Amino acid sequence: MKKVLTPAVILCYGLSTYAQTSVSDGSPIYAKASEKLNLQIDLTAADISKKYFNANREELKSLDGAKFIQISKQNTKGLWDVIEFYADGFLRMEGTYSDLKLEERTGRFKFFRPNGIIDYEGVYEENIPNGEWKFYFPSGQVSSIETYENGNRVKEEYFNEDGSILINKSLGERLLPSFNGGQLLMADYLKKNLHYPADAIKNKIAGKVVVSFWVGEDGTISSPKIEESLGEAFDGEVIKMVSEMPKWIPAKHHNRPAKQMYILPVAFSYN
Repeated sequence: MKKVLTPAVILCYGLSTYAQTSVSDGSPIYAKASEKLNLQIDLTAADISKKYFNANREELKSLDGAKFIQISKQNTKGLWDVIEFYADGFLRMEGTYSDLKLEERTGRFKFFRPNGIIDYEGVYEENIPNGEWKFYFPSGQVSSIETYENGNRVKEEYFNEDGSILINKSLGERLLPSFNGGQLLMADYLKKNLHYPADAIKNKIAGKVVVSFWVGEDGTISSPKIEESLGEAFDGEVIKMVSEMPKWIPAKHHNRPAKQMYILPVAFSYN
């Protein structure tokens, strides 16, 4: 995944690391999914195509170890109806593609959270979002209704979780997560918690370490990674400092908290 400081409008679904137990291809999972969901594809039909994927969307040979399952079937219009569901039977996505390789989306798509609650839905025309799209809070309440023209958002309306309209639209989008208290408090945190390696001071080594990390929907910091190194001692100090950070204010997309990568340059100066 490309690491950027400012994300584009998010109209793609992420991969989940939802836990599951390994099951065989003969598992009753298909029957369970059919019972739970009102699907347009008969999961027991002989002419459906089944594919299995891990969390990185790498195709597997069987259901063993798969995080989600993809079922496709050509309909009477020559299009391919597709559903994807997690290995416990909860729906992940449903929509229609115009090509056999399942690369060009067409018509209405729905995407779901791992617990089965709808995440967002809307229409694609030749693989481009068009028309009305709805996004939902984890509770299932609508967070925003947005209108797209040729992939560009031209109108939006945001809602509070109680269903009332969010008057201040500027509160509906926050592209970057932020340290709780702002840049001044983050600078103070770095000053207090970042330790200069003793050998580096002795040898008058200075420079910059660039670290990336994820800020979750709840503000939790995870997966710190050194992008530009200044040496093992410096890198270790930065990783330790980031790992011990308090929760941040998460990014917000479509008027709801969103997981977002943040890239932080950390300067070391012995003066």
